[in-house]
Amino acid sequence: MNNLRNIILTLVAFFLCSSATAQSVTARIAGLETNDEYMSLLGDNELLQQREDSVVNLINTARERFVDQPDARDEFTDYIVDLERKIFEIRKAKGLIADKINTIEQEWVLSRLSRDIQFAEESEEPAAEPERRIVVRRNLVDNDCLRDDLSAEDYADLLQAHVDEQTILGDIDTLLSVYRRLQSAAVAYDEASDELMADSIYTDCHRLSDRIDSLSKRVADKWSHIVDVKTFAYSFVLEKSERSDILNNIEPQFAEMRRQYAAVENRFVSDGLSLYAVGKPFMADYERRFADAMSLGEAADSISAAVGAMPQHDYRLDKIELKRRLFLDYQPIAFGRTTYYNSRNPLPMLKVYDEGTIYRILLGSFKARQPMTLFKGVYPLYIDQDEERLYCYYAGGYATRAEADEAQQQLRERGFRAPQICRWVDGEMTNLTLAEAEDEGAAVVGVRYVVEISSDEPLSEEIHDMIGENGDGREISRVGDNMFVVGTYSDRDVADRLAELISEADPMLDVKVSEIVLE
Repeated sequence: MNNLRNIILTLVAFFLCSSATAQSVTARIAGLETNDEYMSLLGDNELLQQREDSVVNLINTARERFVDQPDARDEFTDYIVDLERKIFEIRKAKGLIADKINTIEQEWVLSRLSRDIQFAEESEEPAAEPERRIVVRRNLVDNDCLRDDLSAEDYADLLQAHVDEQTILGDIDTLLSVYRRLQSAAVAYDEASDELMADSIYTDCHRLSDRIDSLSKRVADKWSHIVDVKTFAYSFVLEKSERSDILNNIEPQFAEMRRQYAAVENRFVSDGLSLYAVGKPFMADYERRFADAMSLGEAADSISAAVGAMPQHDYRLDKIELKRRLFLDYQPIAFGRTTYYNSRNPLPMLKVYDEGTIYRILLGSFKARQPMTLFKGVYPLYIDQDEERLYCYYAGGYATRAEADEAQQQLRERGFRAPQICRWVDGEMTNLTLAEAEDEGAAVVGVRYVVEISSDEPLSEEIHDMIGENGDGREISRVGDNMFVVGTYSDRDVADRLAELISEADPMLDVKVSEIVLE
């Protein structure tokens, strides 16, 4: 447990000194640098981000030690759960701080707008100054042509859109950081050799995916609103200034932007990031054209410089879709000492898996527990109690019916009188030996099921392998030019499940289950 103590001491030391490790921060909105509360909140947010990153590193370290020290797994599990709780608390605190930061930024924008309007009203003296002096400002939205021609409400929306666009970059940086953590977690999940550790990583991956989805939606909503507000404002002023030439030229560009939107939608990890990365160059070009049309030279230069320095975000990031790993205990039967299971190596309870398919061999059911000598040294062996409170002894674990059939024959040759094949599918057990015996003696007329696959092309190796793993040993037969048949099955559920797996593996195939009446 020394390693666990060292990790815990590391965490304590980190939280004790973390208040001194916050890096200097920069105001997201020019003009708020002197707001002490605002700058303090930005610092707190940066500090919490450092804490979150450090706790994530500690979790990763604990998971590695979890594998190396099996005797301390219970303690490591509790420790990891406690760290995950700390991450939840940190992210909750970050959310509260983000709300306060956004409130200060919005209040600053609105107060600035109110002062500008009040100043304009107080300084209106047309008699003394018949011609208004035009002042060109580098920040496009600060120029008088927008302030004067738009209504107060529309101009407030434009200023807020300008603020939101600056905050989008912070959201994108966070999104990319979370994506990198998800990539690392996905690799760790694929390499995990222990079910408990894998489940913990799987939960963390889903939490990171949810965070990406939340950030992506926020970026998409903000950017869509920004485009709508800015497009309306600039188009309104251009139309009022009778610059239809600019409006006519810009429409084909926006049509191209919408086409590119459609081309990337749902293809990559974040639609929000894709929309922003595709749309920002179009929007910047429109702003530059607007500035040129309204003779706002300094603003046009500022926009061109900003475009040159704009971060080139790689939005073509692959989606990370984890396939749930099933740690099914597939072990063929073997024969050893009759004392293989003893007080030091007790007979384990049967484990039932919520997902997946596994076959085991039922050696017998008894009213009382039996001595191990009865089972002739078979291992692995498991015990369970059924609904009638009988003690059931199961041997082995197999992925396919063919393997289970072979094990059943092997047990018969060793002197077991009536070994029975049992199958679990997503936690539900069927005694196949009893079910098939009942089918054979039920009636002269019976029903069997086959899986029919329609395809103009030969079936892929992937489909052949999948049927080999999940088809209970049934062969694939070709019937006609474009029909393949797998079967027969006495259990409709087995045929339905195989048909579903084939459809998931290749949605282009036409797959169905058909009945065959036997006489």
